[in-house]
Amino acid sequence: MSSSGQNSATNPPLPPNQAPPLPPRNNPIRSRELDEFEYKAAIENRDLATMVKLNSKNYRDWQSRMIYFLKSRKIFDVCTKKQDDDPSPIVNTMQQVAMQHLAASVDDTIYNSIFADPTDLTPFKVWSLLLEN
Repeated sequence: MSSSGQNSATNPPLPPNQAPPLPPRNNPIRSRELDEFEYKAAIENRDLATMVKLNSKNYRDWQSRMIYFLKSRKIFDVCTKKQDDDPSPIVNTMQQVAMQHLAASVDDTIYNSIFADPTDLTPFKVWSLLLEN
């Protein structure tokens, strides 16, 4: 290695007053756009409108369809894995979106028995309650 920190076998020596090129950086604007796109995809509920709502007789069918639906929106994990009591802002948003989809995917009887008192409800608790009942 030369005194400038460059490997002279692979890189030509730099002129005395020139700094080595910076490594490529991630473009923060691109990252924000990607996050926004994923949020838009997560809140999309068009497929949910055509799905049969959960009732007392169709749990297995509803569950398999909801798994695909939630996974395609990258919010399935907040329904099946217990999250921290004080989640990050991104996880909190994921939980809110998942709760909206879960609430919209059940019939009125189930909605009233689970969602009527939203105190301390999380997607994980709702998913667990639906599995138990």
